Amino acid sequence: MKRLWGGFLLVITVDAFAASCPTGYMSYNRSLQLSLATTCPSGTTDIGSLPNSCASAPTQCMPDYVCESGVSALKTNTGLSVPLYSQSVTTPSLHVSVGGKVCHTPLLTGTATGAINVKYNNTNYHAAPLKICRKNLNAATVPTKNTPASNSVNWSVVAGDRTIKGISYCSSQGTLAISALNVTAKTIANTTANSNLSANIRCWCRVYSPFPSDWVYVNWFGDGGATGCNASCAQACVNAFGQTGTATRANTYKTMY
Repeated sequence: MKRLWGGFLLVITVDAFAASCPTGYMSYNRSLQLSLATTCPSGTTDIGSLPNSCASAPTQCMPDYVCESGVSALKTNTGLSVPLYSQSVTTPSLHVSVGGKVCHTPLLTGTATGAINVKYNNTNYHAAPLKICRKNLNAATVPTKNTPASNSVNWSVVAGDRTIKGISYCSSQGTLAISALNVTAKTIANTTANSNLSANIRCWCRVYSPFPSDWVYVNWFGDGGATGCNASCAQACVNAFGQTGTATRANTYKTMY
């Protein structure tokens, strides 16, 4: 887990397979690359303010920046409220000492309606909550395709400045439309091959880097049967992410973050 500070931006890469979150961490229901910032930068999507508490049934974890003093927000008698955090992420910021702990509220330059406004060193600031910013991948960017070895499980493509790595799998499942996701199949164990090996003609692909995705169904091998699927499934994954694979990329990318 990395915490990289740069101005007002904190980048957090979370453990993709964390089963539970310890005290002081919060969970999210996917493996994400997130930024915590007062304003989400270009190339990211604002998915809301940082929650004020840890989830009860976590599957992935990220640092919980909520103040641990027992006071979660700075409030005024007019009803304005802004969350308090355990870390200072802007300069300057409001500092509140409660029960021996110091909590922090980010400040942005300028005044704002519906916010707590303060003046410091003849400069106006307003209090702002931390946002969770999700980094975007553009499905319209056509990846450079490679040619995996026959009978390979692993595959990869290069999309812009990103190398996307994945695995392939032949299963008897595959009644869905091409490019459809199997949202229950987040592990190979859940995409079970049929005991009748000749039935395993359906090719599934899953991204594992930079972040895991759900399985996506890309092709079936009626002529070559299971032998053909095993030999060519990885290449089918590469092809599905290639020139004609906008739907496959879009469906897969949205599950990666």
